[in-house]
Amino acid sequence: MILQRLDMVHLLKALDKRLSSPERIILCGGGALNLAYGSNRTTIDIDVIAPVPLSAQIKKAALEVARELGAPEDWFNDECKGFADYLPHDWEQRLVLLPLDLKRIEVFSLGKADLLTLKLVAGRERDLQDIEHLGIFQEDVGIILSSLDKIGRFDAKSALKIRLYLEELGYDV
Repeated sequence: MILQRLDMVHLLKALDKRLSSPERIILCGGGALNLAYGSNRTTIDIDVIAPVPLSAQIKKAALEVARELGAPEDWFNDECKGFADYLPHDWEQRLVLLPLDLKRIEVFSLGKADLLTLKLVAGRERDLQDIEHLGIFQEDVGIILSSLDKIGRFDAKSALKIRLYLEELGYDV
């Protein structure tokens, strides 16, 4: 199943209706790009970077939604959680609240510079297209650079790749 913006909203609303207590989730990936930054790119799932792990309540409800609406069982997942280590230490200060009119789920996206950081790490063709859609500006570069030393300690190749990409764009890194 390929998800567009309306599909994602529909699935999240169905998920919201099944919950009995409040949840707070933070999106990354194509879902965040689409719902927070107006991209038309489709995706196959909604990636949740936090909380880790997802609550039993939300996992069970997501599976029920998948079965009822014919979505893949992993349409809502936290498989991107390993990328949280690439984020700058203050990433939670830049979260973007998504106005989805849900009753129990508070949905946030990563801030633009933080999403760009993850897209730069992944570096797939679709990530480069996403970066082009978002655009990298000077204020983003400062935030991205703030995480490079940290990234370099556990993934020197990605840190170098990001530095070189920014240099290619003409930024002084």
